Amino acid sequence: MGRARSNGEGSIRRRPDGRWEGRLTLGMVDGKQRRVSVYGKTKAEVVAQMDRLRTERLAGTLPLGEEVTLGEWLERFVKLRQADPELQQNTKEKDRQLLSHITAALGHIPLRKLEPHHLEGFYFDLIQRRSASTVRQCHNLIAMSLDWALRNRKQTGVTHNPARLARKPGMRREPVSQALPPEFREPLLAELKRRRLFALFYLYLALGLRRGEGLGLRKEDLTFVMDPDTGKEYLEVRIRRQVVVEDGKPTVKERLKTKAGRRTLYLPAAGAEIVTWWLGQLEEERKRLGYPDQGWLFPNRKGKPTSPVTINEIWDRVRKEVFGKLEDSDPRKQRLLKFRIHDLRHSWFTQAARVFRTPKDLAVAGGHSDPRVSIEIYQKVHDEDLREGMLRMAIEPPTPSPEKEP
Repeated sequence: MGRARSNGEGSIRRRPDGRWEGRLTLGMVDGKQRRVSVYGKTKAEVVAQMDRLRTERLAGTLPLGEEVTLGEWLERFVKLRQADPELQQNTKEKDRQLLSHITAALGHIPLRKLEPHHLEGFYFDLIQRRSASTVRQCHNLIAMSLDWALRNRKQTGVTHNPARLARKPGMRREPVSQALPPEFREPLLAELKRRRLFALFYLYLALGLRRGEGLGLRKEDLTFVMDPDTGKEYLEVRIRRQVVVEDGKPTVKERLKTKAGRRTLYLPAAGAEIVTWWLGQLEEERKRLGYPDQGWLFPNRKGKPTSPVTINEIWDRVRKEVFGKLEDSDPRKQRLLKFRIHDLRHSWFTQAARVFRTPKDLAVAGGHSDPRVSIEIYQKVHDEDLREGMLRMAIEPPTPSPEKEP
């Protein structure tokens, strides 16, 4: 009895005319299995041809069939992209959402027949239903996948990238983030102080941390340093990891959102005192509840990393308590009731832009790999300060006096 062939191995037989034939399945084309046959005078010749086809298939250099669609190519591209261990889970989930938008409208179009007008029609239709950000992200995903197809032109037959030629509809960047109005800082901190994780929210506001960065802090990431000028201790805070939600569970990621996210920040003496207070509270709680010390700075009541979902729930209650007290007639109320945890980070950026000398310094402190975001914030704050400064510089005209007789 012959041995069972493994999946993708193919089969070899000798034909009645004396030649050898090898049959091999090389993946899917247009939803169907693509089967090929190779021929040779000897069995060894056929085996060599089949080995070459397998190698080309694995290397991505095997020519595709005529009817490979954009949807099939995007599926392959996204699958390859998601195999990257450095790609964040939320980015993977977003890619799948974008893929569903694209394939529903354009997935049936053959890859080699895709033209700019197909994309322009898709963008125009999508922006009627979705945000400009979603349209921009769909465009970027298509463009990246077609760049990949162009690099593998021997396999795909693609000769240009229509996404680089297509016109996107006029899109303005939505002003999603908002800064905390100064008059709400004190009542917000007062309400947060009633919560167990007050010190964590204080760090969000004082250091501009991302939600997961704060949850990823460990005690070993802190160093108290004596300031010789003031005689008080400030705190070095090293950002090295984050906590995210994967499959509904809090998961520790040693890789941050960006490479620039790995940074060291400095908390003044007032903030260092709050962290010292929290460490004392945490030790008392640990002894009282009897959970092991696993080194986390802001653990749950079992000593394990706190879930970002828990932080969202706390923030929702705090936000409603503080901003819900505003009169319904106050135009700020509806906007502030949508104030997110991430907006605490934006509030820090707005304040820090008045302290740091350059947008580059602001980007480094904030952990932005793309300085354009920091430049945008920096320019906005600069424009506001310029307007206020020039209005204060008004030169008062002299008091009118009776005209003198010539």
